[in-house]
Amino acid sequence: MSTVHKPTAEVIIACDLIDEGIGQFVKMMRDQSIGKYEFQVDCLINITHAHRILEGILELARKDLVHIQSGLILARTIFEILIKVCWVLHPTDNFEIESRYVSLLNTESAFLERWIKELTNLKSPDLEKEKKNYKGLLSFKDKLSALLGKKDATFTIYPSYSLFREYLQTKSWQQKNTFRGAQNE
Repeated sequence: MSTVHKPTAEVIIACDLIDEGIGQFVKMMRDQSIGKYEFQVDCLINITHAHRILEGILELARKDLVHIQSGLILARTIFEILIKVCWVLHPTDNFEIESRYVSLLNTESAFLERWIKELTNLKSPDLEKEKKNYKGLLSFKDKLSALLGKKDATFTIYPSYSLFREYLQTKSWQQKNTFRGAQNE
């Protein structure tokens, strides 16, 4: 495939500088200790996805400036991912952050439910895999509901901070009731 609009020297320099910044970020993240709370792992995954998408945009820019429209769509995806991460990580208290993370799981649960219906209609081979993911998420929500004494752990904004903090601070919750633990049962 031939190049329609060759990238300018300025675009190439900008791409190289952004690549260098990504490298520095990845190097810095190697020294970080994460994983005690679910939100830390989920946010790191989202940040990793965002920088992989950015790398894709850079490759599009290096190949041909005609790809700018595709790059803009991908940039919007990065923006949305990082807004979610910023919202979750904004509070300074880990338990408030975790409660925001749980409220996002509620949104993901609703999405997975709609997605499974769509996959069922399409007779998709991915249906069973998505059903398993959904089952794990529901199991986590059921455990959370039982812990909080609610019938369904559905949170419109995020759960009562003081009540949620009290339960999250128990050792048994931290050790047994993670989403990944529920998924493996």
